[in-house]
Amino acid sequence: MRVRLPPETHSMKKIYIAISIGALICLSAAILLYKQKMNEAHQEFSSDELYELINTYRKENGREILRISSELEKSASEKVTDMIQKNYWDHNESIDNTVWKFIKDAGFDFSYAGENLAKDMTMEKDILEAWKLSEKHNKNLLDNSFTDMGLASQCNIQFQGKKTCLIVLHLGKKKQ
Repeated sequence: MRVRLPPETHSMKKIYIAISIGALICLSAAILLYKQKMNEAHQEFSSDELYELINTYRKENGREILRISSELEKSASEKVTDMIQKNYWDHNESIDNTVWKFIKDAGFDFSYAGENLAKDMTMEKDILEAWKLSEKHNKNLLDNSFTDMGLASQCNIQFQGKKTCLIVLHLGKKKQ
């Protein structure tokens, strides 16, 4: 035996379905808006925060903290600008244009120097984590030979066909 529902029940069912779909659309829009706001909140890269994270990581591993060097900040800034202008992503643009040249040209007369690069990240913790996971970058972070560091970044830029953020960390020790 089949029971027939009154026509009002069918109409109510359609209304409930429409309301449910509307609620799902609103919820989806709210989630997307929330994610967008969270991304915008983390778009701005902070050198100060990354300096602090690096020195905390060094202390946790029994290393001396690094001083912030205005000369190394200048060399890192020149390197970021050069990579953008010449559209390359590498530690050395050419045999003549090495990381050492940027550091020397900025007035940092070094006995020991290194470089870490990061791209496509703006959250300082993510940058440090990526460097820690890379054997060579991690070695630079924990190397006792370094006494100074300098950071530079260019964020929200078009680079190699997409919007991104480039970060350069120069590390060094001055000649005695």
